[in-house]
Amino acid sequence: MNNLKLWSDKTYQQSSMASTKIVGKWKKLKPWQKGVVCVSFVFMMWIMFRKGSSNYSTPKMVTEPFLQLPTLTSINVVWFTNFQGQDHYVSYGKDLGSRANATSKFLPKLGLWRHEVTVSDLKSGEKYPYVVTNINNGELIHSSKYTLSPSPSSGKAMKILLTSDHQGNNNVAIGLQKAVETEGPFDAVFYAGDTVMIPDDYSGWFGTDRSRGAKFFPCLQGRAEVQNPWDAKTTYRGGEILQNAPIFTSIGNHDVMGRTNLTNTTLSSQFSHTAPRWYAEALYKLSGIQLEGALKEEWLANNSFNLHTYEDIFTLPEGPKGERYYATSLGDVRLVVLFASRSYRQPTLNPEVPSRFHERKADLNDMSLWSHGEHIFEPIAKGTEQYKWLESELASPEFKSAKYKIVMLHHPPHTLGINIGPPFAEPHRYIKYGGQGEAVSVTYEYPKRDGIVHDVVPLLSANGVQLMYYGHSHVWNRFKSDKLNFLEASNIGISLGAFLPPKRRPHVVDRPEEASGDPYGLKPVVPTLAPLNESGSLLPFVDHPDLTLFSVLDTGSGTVRSYYYNVKKPDSKVVKFDEFKLEASESSNSEATKPTTQGLRPIVKSTVRNNITRLNNTKLALSNGLNNRTRLLLNRTLAKSNNTLHVPYRQINSSNHIIHRNDSKIPKINNTNTALSLNLQAEQRN
Repeated sequence: MNNLKLWSDKTYQQSSMASTKIVGKWKKLKPWQKGVVCVSFVFMMWIMFRKGSSNYSTPKMVTEPFLQLPTLTSINVVWFTNFQGQDHYVSYGKDLGSRANATSKFLPKLGLWRHEVTVSDLKSGEKYPYVVTNINNGELIHSSKYTLSPSPSSGKAMKILLTSDHQGNNNVAIGLQKAVETEGPFDAVFYAGDTVMIPDDYSGWFGTDRSRGAKFFPCLQGRAEVQNPWDAKTTYRGGEILQNAPIFTSIGNHDVMGRTNLTNTTLSSQFSHTAPRWYAEALYKLSGIQLEGALKEEWLANNSFNLHTYEDIFTLPEGPKGERYYATSLGDVRLVVLFASRSYRQPTLNPEVPSRFHERKADLNDMSLWSHGEHIFEPIAKGTEQYKWLESELASPEFKSAKYKIVMLHHPPHTLGINIGPPFAEPHRYIKYGGQGEAVSVTYEYPKRDGIVHDVVPLLSANGVQLMYYGHSHVWNRFKSDKLNFLEASNIGISLGAFLPPKRRPHVVDRPEEASGDPYGLKPVVPTLAPLNESGSLLPFVDHPDLTLFSVLDTGSGTVRSYYYNVKKPDSKVVKFDEFKLEASESSNSEATKPTTQGLRPIVKSTVRNNITRLNNTKLALSNGLNNRTRLLLNRTLAKSNNTLHVPYRQINSSNHIIHRNDSKIPKINNTNTALSLNLQAEQRN
């Protein structure tokens, strides 16, 4: 409490000084200048009001209904309105004679009401017309008429749209419209993460009153408003998909919000400033705050990262941690969805910019501003909770009996795209100190062992998974290892390039081997039907910025088909450029097979600096830095002993150069034998 009071007193003093300065400047203004300021203030407030409440000007449905969580006898219908209303329901069946009432929930971050109905007692294989009705002060507000159906039984052929990484890009509307025209209607959507740019931003999901643009729901519901600069006569609407087909999603880095505190005051800043969960847990212990249950969980989320909006938007099957990772059956498909995502940091060595390799020079002595490198949101390597759950899922009868076994995640195990590096592993932090005890550098290095490639992929391969589908790098490419196919089809909106010569995107600075292909040794597959030709070479990828792409899984034939369309040539046809077949698996009742690493490129041992005595009068030390949403300055006080900086609860293992925790305990405050002492009262002595 004393520490909170210290911070509170200082904040009050700073606020008082700032207020005094503002009042002084105001008194010096001329009358006409004060008038301009007042008018400008009113105008800005009006703009902010319009931005926050423009969607309330007329009571309306913000989205058309969309389908979620199908079972063999039921399916959920979800929609959003900008008003509370008195009644909301779904009419369905013959002559719309059946009715199911909705449960409603207000979403304060988006300023919307979410309504959901479970339509039950359905027959598998049958389609039912339905309409959503809302009653608001006597006014009836209806949706259009659509079709719903429960999950198909095994043996029923389906067309499943494979897509990801929309993020509001205009080409998405064009690509989805072409997808419906070419392969529609679809029976389901598998979405491999990155729904929007910033999950707490209303406009990224729904657009605005003035324009729906190419936002998430408008594009997937055929209500987008996109003009193609090369096709002035056509307004692209996207595809009417989600009203008639359920969507299943995995979590991408753009689906995660970061810390909410006094520093991160904008949505963009909050999104960018995520922190590891252990950081918030350590901070909680040091703060002395006592919370229970949901309040404590909320506090921890606000000081690390959260999925509140993502989880509010969707209703998905649940696993051990809710909707974060799960498995479900859909006809002949057993879909396993993993949470494999991490924060994104720029791959730069510029010390003035925060990077995946270092903290920004200006932030070195303020842990509240640290980015923590590219930290993983949910561990997935062998031995973690998610990995153990995956092992149990692969041994389940539902998985074993499925004809098609598909795993969806966001982060790529194999790709030619930019986001393959660094390895999917927790970064190790090194702090270099100067002679006065100040931090002069904070750097991050990554173990060479990739948790997805070296742990998850062998497990999936050994248990008969036929397809790993993912996104993240905004490129199309695919690979194959034995019977396991790898597909990334994430450039429906924009393309970020591929790592192949002669004139592709430069490699990530820490992984020079990426410049010539997949760093884990798999050879990319050249598209089977119409590969792009560059300077006489057939390209094993599609990354052209003028092309929008989509892929479709056809469970009737067991094939995956991929198409592209040239947005600069509106009169051109959609081109099917690749097709491959999944080998249908035979049902098995055996236990999950142990993974092997056969065929993987050997792991090169890390070159992490492990001899800290080589530096003159400065040493490398590792620490778990802490932060506080109330901007408590958890400054580091250095307890020196023989001019040596000790590492109290992490150490370097000289056998494999991997840095690890000795135990899970947080170090005690003010331990005189601790080189890095985190002292809440350090500010008093500075």
